[in-house]
Amino acid sequence: MRNIFFRALPVVLLCVILTESHAQKRRQARDSSVTIVFAENSKASKIRKKSGDENIIKIAPLGFIGGVFPLSYERKINDFLTVEVAGGLTHRNYIRGAFMKEGGVEIKEFPWGQNGNGYDEAEQTGSYDYRKAQMGFMYRVMPKIYFDEEAPEGNYVGLQYNYLKYKFTIPKFQNGANGYSHSGANMNEYENVTDYMVYFGRQIVNDRITFESASGIGLRNVKGVKYVATNNNGTIVDGLAAYSQSTFNFGVMFTVGYHF
Repeated sequence: MRNIFFRALPVVLLCVILTESHAQKRRQARDSSVTIVFAENSKASKIRKKSGDENIIKIAPLGFIGGVFPLSYERKINDFLTVEVAGGLTHRNYIRGAFMKEGGVEIKEFPWGQNGNGYDEAEQTGSYDYRKAQMGFMYRVMPKIYFDEEAPEGNYVGLQYNYLKYKFTIPKFQNGANGYSHSGANMNEYENVTDYMVYFGRQIVNDRITFESASGIGLRNVKGVKYVATNNNGTIVDGLAAYSQSTFNFGVMFTVGYHF
């Protein structure tokens, strides 16, 4: 039995030495291994907004159709909320004028009361044959809630308060060489428009440039002053008459912005 043990001892020692040598080589290989990290797609990262960019300044290229020239500023509040404010100038509203050119607005009380025939012969509110648009002003506020991506990118719903003041001048109606026409001194008119809107839109944010499109529905309140005139037995009776109108409103918005 002792002879068998001593004969097997060299074989066991050889196995232990070989096993330890193999384990040491594996440890060295593992310690000297190199980890390769592939870089993020640079093209994809360039079109995403940069960390810390929370402001957008925007213009409305098609705003002139509605006679509006705003400059907007949108500020990120948190990951899902932004607030946008805007201010600017107003001029001739081609959209509202197209709908009002034939019918104008409803005047409930004329300045001549019951002492005339009650028929307004002055130019209708939406017509610009004699009327001239002047520069007015506008401002609006709209908080936005983004619901599928981090603000200010992706789809959103916004609640908008919008105020616009339009101004006009129109010559007085009088009898001239060519008959009755607008040929007198200028009279000042105005129209105040207040909108309470809900907008559904989407904003695409690139590295620096943003594109936004939205449509909305809400209520519109209009209050204004119009020049009116009537021919009362050869005598022109005229003055300024107030009017008001409340209606549903549909809005479309498109902006281009700079993200910083």
